[in-house]
Amino acid sequence: MRQPKTAAPWRRRAVVSEALEPRQLLALVTSVVHARDLAGDGGDEHISVPYNDEIWNQQPGVEYQVGGRWSSTASGGTGSTGRGITLTWSIMPDGTPMGSGVGEPGEPSNLVSLLNARYGSQANWLPLFTSVFDSWSAVSGVTYVYEPNDDGAAFGASGVLGVRGDIRIGAHPIDGAFNVLAYNYFPDHGDMTLDSNDLVVGGFMYSTANNSRALRNVVAHEHGHGLGFNHVDPINATKLMEAFASTSFDGPQFDDRLAVMRNYGDRFEKGAGNNTAGTATDRGPLGSSDTIDNVAISTTSDVDFYRFTLSSTQDVNITLTPTGPTYTQGPRGGTVTTFVASAQMDMQLTLLGGDGTTVIANKNETGLGGGETISATGLAPGTYYVKVSPAPGASNNAQTYTLTNAIGGAIVPLTGTITPVSPDPRDTPVTSIQISFSEPINPSTFTIADLTLIREGEAASLSGATLTTSDNITWTLGNLTTITNRVGIFSLSVGTSIQTADGRFLNSPLSESWTMNAINGSSLGDTIRIVRASNLANVYINNFGSTPTYTFNTANFTQVFINAGGGNDVLELDYTGGTITPSGGYVYDGGTGTDTIRIRGTTVLDTYNVTATSVSRAAPTSSTTFSQVEGIDVQVGKLSLNADLNLLDVTVRNGAAATINASQRLDVLTIETGAAVTMAANGSRVLTVNSLVLSGTARLDLMDNALIVDYAGASPIAAIQSALISGWASGAWNGDGISSSVAAGGAGRALGFAESDDLFGGYPAVFSGQTLIDPAVLVRYTLAGDATLDQRVDSRDLNKLASNWQLAGRRWSQGDFNFDGNTNQGDMDILTGNWQATLPAPPPQVMTSDGRGPVAVRGSRKLTRAIESVVGML
Repeated sequence: MRQPKTAAPWRRRAVVSEALEPRQLLALVTSVVHARDLAGDGGDEHISVPYNDEIWNQQPGVEYQVGGRWSSTASGGTGSTGRGITLTWSIMPDGTPMGSGVGEPGEPSNLVSLLNARYGSQANWLPLFTSVFDSWSAVSGVTYVYEPNDDGAAFGASGVLGVRGDIRIGAHPIDGAFNVLAYNYFPDHGDMTLDSNDLVVGGFMYSTANNSRALRNVVAHEHGHGLGFNHVDPINATKLMEAFASTSFDGPQFDDRLAVMRNYGDRFEKGAGNNTAGTATDRGPLGSSDTIDNVAISTTSDVDFYRFTLSSTQDVNITLTPTGPTYTQGPRGGTVTTFVASAQMDMQLTLLGGDGTTVIANKNETGLGGGETISATGLAPGTYYVKVSPAPGASNNAQTYTLTNAIGGAIVPLTGTITPVSPDPRDTPVTSIQISFSEPINPSTFTIADLTLIREGEAASLSGATLTTSDNITWTLGNLTTITNRVGIFSLSVGTSIQTADGRFLNSPLSESWTMNAINGSSLGDTIRIVRASNLANVYINNFGSTPTYTFNTANFTQVFINAGGGNDVLELDYTGGTITPSGGYVYDGGTGTDTIRIRGTTVLDTYNVTATSVSRAAPTSSTTFSQVEGIDVQVGKLSLNADLNLLDVTVRNGAAATINASQRLDVLTIETGAAVTMAANGSRVLTVNSLVLSGTARLDLMDNALIVDYAGASPIAAIQSALISGWASGAWNGDGISSSVAAGGAGRALGFAESDDLFGGYPAVFSGQTLIDPAVLVRYTLAGDATLDQRVDSRDLNKLASNWQLAGRRWSQGDFNFDGNTNQGDMDILTGNWQATLPAPPPQVMTSDGRGPVAVRGSRKLTRAIESVVGML
């Protein structure tokens, strides 16, 4: 596999595991994955390549995966899952034929000469390999025997006692340094090939730091495949079997240990195991206390027996505690889920008499994840057995546990509580959480690593959090503000590995859950974008890349609050991936500054209903209520303004549109090129703006309504006139700028405009039902020739025309009705055509019988005499 791009000083190395005989996947704790090196020392992606085309089947209903176990070794049969085995291992002599596992040249092994050159002699480097097998053996039922002989048989030959090992290790060139580190075969052949290019200067495994940890971890990981384990996600440098090489830890970690205990049992399963009273693990005479840990019930067929003796009559207390951390894991490239290792199998505890069968006491009182305690008084001197077994109906999963046998009165269990988070649900982050125990604990047994924080079903890093105490009873988990300042359902859990000074474990895990239902901005200007992807709401906070700041499931919430804080903020509701709001919508508080809601729909037909306090998507329905917001900005989609927006800014971008269904008072209306805003026809609606910005081919269609530009400073009359001339389109009224579809469909109809000073001698004044207190530019659907914008054509309009007769640089309110800047006979003809007409009267014109066009209506002779009289005075 190609190495991933990385800026780490050691580039990541691909490690290939290859299966000669892949077997059916069985239930177990990890898939296989090589941890990304968080310490910065490098390592590349580790891949698993099956050697033939057998089908791998995953067993349903389990939380983890392992491959098949060894069925036959040089030492004989291996029994069933959870039973111990014996494996021999040997080093291939140089010159052993190795073949080609991943397409590399089939050169013979040169491992011995390379390691001798690096370490001086085999006596110096062989212990490194021994320590790897010892680390697996220390936690499992696998017994490893070094086979000093290896006959140099071809790679893949089965193990034979005294001839060659079950596991044979060699090296030859694969693909150069910093690409593929090694590969390994699955059972029943566990042979391993290391890349000799990585064993020399410049190679990943050349380093001798930390007792050659790089070499040891690669060998340990590859042998994990040889034991039947697959890669596991996520890649976060916590598990040996992650798909990225790492030196930030040494050898098998908890996930890996649980895997080997599942397949081959715990360390007491070596040889005959401890599955009967006759083969019980002998703990000898019971002193004050005896603790057994790092052991497991591997399957529902597994039973563990322990034997102890008493030299005098004693009260004995026996405590069984399921153990293990909570973390996320899953198969490589598959779904990662929360894994609670302390709650995998419900167990029961039994105390037996000296014959190994007589039951003195049995406890199965708690459920999954709970411990059991037997307090037996007055036990006579003699031999006793403790039996740990699956409870009836238990799940067939491996469960680690701790067993404590103690002499004395009844054991007082160590208990604990997490102070409930309040308020819950909440719209502010949690700053700290208090964790209390019933008595002082051993502080070395309680660290951040014992805490697991889950948000929305996935592990949340506690990096940066602090854990402090003054008395070892009450502890404070602090510095949580940044960690918990995200929308989500949170759960904090405490594992059972915490102990008192005398070794008593916490009797059961602790947990506390709460809901954070707010997105919080900062005191500076923030851009918060919410977009749907894979049925989740992706949140981007001041983040303009492709990876979200975080995600949450809207189905988990009724409402989500968005508190922008200070500064000029933007909330972008991006509907391109689908509905992004919870059932009760978002509640947005813009805070101080100038704040905007940006809408990005799917198409221009995607409709959003807007009021002064809400924006809602028409279909599928979703809503956002808001306060302290100054603007609405539609990028894609169609706004429907159904109520007065009360001086909000509205921006309509290219590819968007808006319909005004009610009279509006806006601060700034901006229409970009390619965008259109239409007022629904009504005749009584008024659009009032403090500023109107039209760009390029922008279009504002007033239909049969009015527009007031209530400006401050210099008058925008020239810009309004220019936009009207563009919309007039030589009388068609369908151009860009300010237009009227109603005027376009009716002869003698137009949009007239005026400076309010042209019409009124002082203020306050009333225009189209609106009170003016300052000068403004006025636009109104009216009759052609209506200079006064009162929707009538009469002597007052005639006087306007007459007083500006034959002058240039005129406007509508001065008698220029054909938008040519002059007042002349053409304007007179327009006024004559509507003389004494009033809206909504029919157009005041008829056709002559010979079709020569309009003629004067009734009263035309009176009109003509009046016009002649006025003109004669000019």
